[in-house]
Amino acid sequence: MLKARYDSIEKEGDSFRCEAYIKCASLLEARVVDLWTPEKEGVRLDRSLCYIRGSSALRLHTEFECRDNRARSFDDYQFIFPGAFYNKNDTDGDGMDDYLGTFSQDYKDDRNPLLAETCYCVNTNTFISLIRADQPKKVELQPGEQRSMSYMILMGKAQDLTAASWNTTAFQMEQILNSDIRFPFTLEEAMKYRRELIFHSYKEYPEKDGNPAGFFIHFSPRKKYGNQNLLEYGFTGNQIMNCYVMLKAYEESKDEEYRRRAHNVIRFFVEKCIEENGLPNGIYNIEKQEFVYWWTGVLLPFQYSDSREELENYLGDQAVDALMETAEQLKGKIGNYVRTMVEAMHYLMLCYQMEAKWGQYHKDWLDAVIRFCDTMVEIQNENGSWNRAYDMNKTCWANMAFKPSAGQGAMQSPDAAT
Repeated sequence: MLKARYDSIEKEGDSFRCEAYIKCASLLEARVVDLWTPEKEGVRLDRSLCYIRGSSALRLHTEFECRDNRARSFDDYQFIFPGAFYNKNDTDGDGMDDYLGTFSQDYKDDRNPLLAETCYCVNTNTFISLIRADQPKKVELQPGEQRSMSYMILMGKAQDLTAASWNTTAFQMEQILNSDIRFPFTLEEAMKYRRELIFHSYKEYPEKDGNPAGFFIHFSPRKKYGNQNLLEYGFTGNQIMNCYVMLKAYEESKDEEYRRRAHNVIRFFVEKCIEENGLPNGIYNIEKQEFVYWWTGVLLPFQYSDSREELENYLGDQAVDALMETAEQLKGKIGNYVRTMVEAMHYLMLCYQMEAKWGQYHKDWLDAVIRFCDTMVEIQNENGSWNRAYDMNKTCWANMAFKPSAGQGAMQSPDAAT
């Protein structure tokens, strides 16, 4: 890594123009021009890079060291990297990131939905956000060409980390949202199209045990829409939510086929997919006529490859170090996520209530919901929360710590969910 300082700094209106010339032996030669401009909310950096010559790629790093004068330790700071890092990702309180086991982490602008990271100082109720002020683009470095990018350092006061994140979000909405963009259809039309898509994705299998039926709107990363052989109850394949949508469609259109399909899907779920203790299974493989326990997120990448080299190519060595051993243990676990179970049973209750409006009382639907709720009360933690996942015998995973990789903190599969 080559460190460079500015070769010149000049006042230019309200801004400061700073230039740095970078040369690394015969490998590359480039010039960086930074324009620093004070703004009401903070400071804006507009950077241009001229790649003069060389055959090597150039990666620029700019380091900012920001300290709160009342902070005594790292514990006095909180962070949000949208979609990846909340506070310190430490739900078990061991002082380490639950997923990667380290606080030395890299994030890409094009994987950040807000294009911003926020640090909150708890002792002074202040925050500072590093914001990508323009939208990232894929470019090839060519000699003589000039590239540009812009950043914003936003500073302010906030009551807590959530408020600080919202201030940053509101600022970014003004920056990058384009109100001139209009969809070629209305919200009502979009709902109609979505409903029709669900309706036509329906399939039933009378030759299989229990006559499985469902809506197949999930896809396979390898085979586009795949073989349509998995019934998923929760997450993106929430079958019972789709049944509720179909019953709403029946209510509006009076087309009995909407209702018939919803009833078939619910019947199979209630009769075949719920354990006696009330806990519902998450995924049913129609071809094998058995349940699949697929720990989405943690296990998914490791379902497609056992090659560490290949996995690191897609996930990076940090994620593979932290999760590979955990994934191997999860492959043998028979259970379900709380979120998935709650989603399925919540919509089952809504479906029951809708049918009850029409004078149809499905006692088996209601009994399944009550059985599930009784079990959830039974396994609830003393502080009112539930663990992230349970096996189908109602055993929580709170104390099933997984062995960490060398140099990393202990990891636990679940985190508490309220």
